[in-house]
Amino acid sequence: MNELSPSSKPPSGIKRFIILWMGLMMGCFVILSGALFIVNSTIHSMSLRAINDMNALKTAQKLERAILEEWREDMLWRTTGKAYFLQKKKNAMLVVENAFMELDNYNTSDEDDKLIEEIQKKYQDYYISAQSSPIQYLKMSRGSEAMIAAVERFRDRKEKTLESTVTSSRKLHLMLDQWTLSIIFFVSLIAAVGSYILIGRILKPTLSLIRTARSFGAGNLTARVPEGHADELGALCRTFNTMADDISDRDQAHRNFVASVVHDLNNPIMVIGASAARIKRKTAMPQELAPVLDRIIRQADRLEKMTHDLMIDIQIESGNLYLVKKELNLTVFLGETVSSQAEIAPEHDIQLSADEGLIVYADEKKLERVFSNLISNAAKYSPNGANIEVKATASKNFAVVEIRDHGEGMSREEIDSLFQPFGRLDRTKHLAAGAGLGLFSVKKIIEAHGGSISVRSEPGEGSAFIVSIPLFQ
Repeated sequence: MNELSPSSKPPSGIKRFIILWMGLMMGCFVILSGALFIVNSTIHSMSLRAINDMNALKTAQKLERAILEEWREDMLWRTTGKAYFLQKKKNAMLVVENAFMELDNYNTSDEDDKLIEEIQKKYQDYYISAQSSPIQYLKMSRGSEAMIAAVERFRDRKEKTLESTVTSSRKLHLMLDQWTLSIIFFVSLIAAVGSYILIGRILKPTLSLIRTARSFGAGNLTARVPEGHADELGALCRTFNTMADDISDRDQAHRNFVASVVHDLNNPIMVIGASAARIKRKTAMPQELAPVLDRIIRQADRLEKMTHDLMIDIQIESGNLYLVKKELNLTVFLGETVSSQAEIAPEHDIQLSADEGLIVYADEKKLERVFSNLISNAAKYSPNGANIEVKATASKNFAVVEIRDHGEGMSREEIDSLFQPFGRLDRTKHLAAGAGLGLFSVKKIIEAHGGSISVRSEPGEGSAFIVSIPLFQ
C-alpha cells in the first residue's frame, strides 16, 4: 500500500497558480492606480497652468483697455482742460500699474519675462513722452501703439499656451481612457483564462472524484479516478486510488478466503449426506435410526445448497458469474417453483397466472434461486393469510414476471437502497434473518441473463417486483 509520509507535502500547483493569478490581476490594478495617480497629478498641474494663462489673458485685456482709456482721457483733458478728464486719466493709470503688478504673478517662463519687461519699457517711454514739454503727440501715439502691440503679443502667447495646455490635457485624458480600457481588457482576459484553467484543474477533477466515489460506494470496486495534474487535487485522487486499491485487495482476499472455506466444506458435507443415505438403504439398520438419518440427509442437502448459493454470491461479487443456459419453459418452471414455495409457506395463498409457452434461454438453477427468493420475501414480509400473486406474461420480446405481495410497502428512499449489497430495510430486519445479499444477487443474476428487475411500491400498499427476461427466439 502506498502511503504519504507525515512529513511529505503534497504538490501546491493550484496554490501557486491562484497566487500567480491573483498577483497578475493585483499588479494590473496597481499599474492602473499608479497611472491614474500620475495622470491626475499631471492634469491637476495642467489645470493650474490653464487657470494661470486664463487669468493672464484677462489681465492683458484689462491692461489693454486701461492703456486705451488713459490715452483717450489724456487727449480729452489736454483738449478741454477739464479736471474731470484728468481724474479719469489718473484712474486709468492706476489700473495700468495694478495690471503690471498682476502680470508679474502670471509669469511662467523667460519669454513671459521678456514680454512683460517690453510692455513696461514701452509704457515708460509713453509716460516720458506724455510728460515732455511741448507735448509730442505723434510720439505719444506711436508709444501707445507700440505698448498695445506688446500687450497683444503677450496675449497671443498666453492664448497659444492655453490652447497647448488644453490639447495636451485632452490627449492625456484620451491616453488614460485607452490605458484603462486596455488594463480592464487584460484583467478580464486573465480572469477568464484563469477561471477556465481553474475549472479544468479543480471543478472537473472534483466532479470526476465524486462520480468515482459514488460508483465505488455502489459496489464497483474497479472504479478509479484519473489522477490528473501534479497538484493538491491530483494528490487527493492518488490517495483515493490507493485507498480503493487497498479495499479492493482486501475484498478479493476475503472472497478468496470464503471460496476456499466453502470448497473445503463442500466435500465433507457431500460425504456426510451420501454416507447417511447408504446407511439408511441397509436392510439391517435399526428402525430408531431412520428419523435421525433422515434429519442428517435433509441438513446435509440444506448445507450443500447453502454452500452452492454462497459460491454463486462470491461469483456475483467478483463479476465472474457462470451461467449454464438451456431452453426453459418458464410457465412450467414457475408452476414448480410456486408449488415448492407453497409447501414452505402454507400460511399464504400463492396464486399463479401465467401465459402458455413462455420459453426462455436461461440457467435453471439460478432462476430458481431468483424466483424462490422473491416469492419467499413476499411471504416473509406479508401478514399471515395474505395473498401472494405471481403473474407471467409475454411483452414484445420479453417474458415479464410480476410477484406482488400485500405487505407494508416501501418508500422511494427505501427502494433506492434495496438492490445494494447488504441493503436491508431497518424496519424489516426483525421479520427475517439474512445478510442482505439476496436481492443484490437476484439483480445480478437477472442482468446476467440480459434482463432487468424493478419495483413498484407505496407505503401501506404492498410491493410488486417485476422481472423481465428475454424470450428465446
